[in-house]
Amino acid sequence: WEAFNSGCAFDANGMNAQEQAIREHSWQGVLQDGPKGAVEFVLDTTGAIKIWKAPQYKSRYFIAADVAKGVEGGDNSVALVIDQANWEIVAKFCDKIEPTEFGKQLYGLGLHYNTAKIAVEVWPGPGLATGAKLLELKYPKDRLYRRMTWNEDKHTTTGEVGWVTDERSRHDLITALQTSVLHKRVIV
Repeated sequence: WEAFNSGCAFDANGMNAQEQAIREHSWQGVLQDGPKGAVEFVLDTTGAIKIWKAPQYKSRYFIAADVAKGVEGGDNSVALVIDQANWEIVAKFCDKIEPTEFGKQLYGLGLHYNTAKIAVEVWPGPGLATGAKLLELKYPKDRLYRRMTWNEDKHTTTGEVGWVTDERSRHDLITALQTSVLHKRVIV
C-alpha cells in the first residue's frame, strides 16, 4: 500500500475512508494438508496468513499475488484474497518465502477459498517459478489468470499464466485502484 501512497496518487477522501475502515484480523495461522487432500487452516500467532473473514459457501474469491525472491534482506511475497462480490480483502499472506514454496502456499490458499481465481505477477521477477509450481500442482487451469494482449481496444487471452507488469499494465493497475479508492469500491 505504501508504494502507491506517495502524496497525490490517490484521492484523499478515499484514503481517509480506507484508514477509518482498518480493523484487526480475526485469525492468524498457517495452512496444512488435511484429510483426503483438503487444506486446513491452523491457528498460529506467528503464521504468515491473516484472515479477516473465513471462506463463505458459494462465495467467489480472487487472489492477487506479488512474488519476491525470498532472500534475506529482500521483500516479502504477498497475496491478497479478495471477495469478488464486494471487493473486500478477506485474507492476506505475507512472508519472506522462496518462489516455488510461495506457489505451494497459493495453491493451498486458493483451495481454502473455494478454488479462488489466482493472478500471479510473473514478470518482471521470480513469479515465473510460482506460476509454474501452481501448474505442476495441477491447480485448476481455468482458475489461473491468463495473460492478455492489447490490440487497439481488443483484449485477447494469450493462454500464458500470470500477470506481466510493464508500463501499460502498471498504468492500468494504478488507474483501476485510483478509481476504486475514489469511489470507495474496495475495502482494504
